[in-house]
Amino acid sequence: MSEKLTGFQLEQFKNLLHDRFYMVRSDLYKEILSIDKEYGSKIAETVYQAATAALAHLLAGLKRIDLNHYLNEIKDIEAAQTRITENQYGICQDCGYPIYFKRLLAFPTAKRCVACQRLYEKAKNE
Repeated sequence: MSEKLTGFQLEQFKNLLHDRFYMVRSDLYKEILSIDKEYGSKIAETVYQAATAALAHLLAGLKRIDLNHYLNEIKDIEAAQTRITENQYGICQDCGYPIYFKRLLAFPTAKRCVACQRLYEKAKNE
């Protein structure tokens, strides 16, 4: 079993998730601009300035553009940030054991340990 994250490690992940959130939001802004030059700048500026809840609403309305991967990543980042706030970050949501530090380094939004993730994916694919 892995050990619980130290305060320093937790702070590192908090900063990493914060930076990734803004990077994804910036990528989304650029993607929208590249799709529709005329209206894209207005939409992109709205997205860039929008709060997270408004972002989800705005993206849901953009039916002709497949930007789900951005929305999903933003949701995953926000969920990880919530787990940090609730002192649940780095704890598997299925078994309750700590998630290995190396897994979190590779996948900072992980909510399951490797074993539980395998079981989850197997059940999802059946």
